[in-house]
Amino acid sequence: MFSRFFRKEKAMVVPSGYPSYTAKDFEERLKVLPEQSLQIAKDYLTLVQFDATSEFGRLVFSCGRDLHSLAQIVTARYQLEKKQAAGVSRFFANIATARQEQVRKRSLGISKCVWMVSTCGLRNGDPNASHALLSGLQFDAEKGLRTEEGYLLPGVTIDCTCMDKSIIPGLDE
Repeated sequence: MFSRFFRKEKAMVVPSGYPSYTAKDFEERLKVLPEQSLQIAKDYLTLVQFDATSEFGRLVFSCGRDLHSLAQIVTARYQLEKKQAAGVSRFFANIATARQEQVRKRSLGISKCVWMVSTCGLRNGDPNASHALLSGLQFDAEKGLRTEEGYLLPGVTIDCTCMDKSIIPGLDE
């Protein structure tokens, strides 16, 4: 079963709102070796399935937004350079945060959000052009916003710095 999900040319089956990356995508976009990209793909699947019971899931979810601690874990786990580990850590922290936010919003009865673009942390200060067009659009908090890439949640693509603003029922309507 795992070979079906993690072969380089096959996309993974992930929940709505998350990209279906292949191991090859991680290799190219995160600039890692093929064997590292395969392990990153497996760990990505663990996070998007919100598996906080796996060893890696527990580590990432317990770090929260502490990127320094997460980078140390990532550096050791994949034998990455510091710069590579920073990008992978930021990506994993964004995925974990998005999954936790989905659960929190569901428990609070929040079903709608507004997409917000941020340039914070971007090297050249320019947001992803296609994501900049999404700014201000409302979307379903559970599924994400329908884009040309499929349904997406803010911040879940590699190097995305987008975020969302919850629409509180009875308050923001």
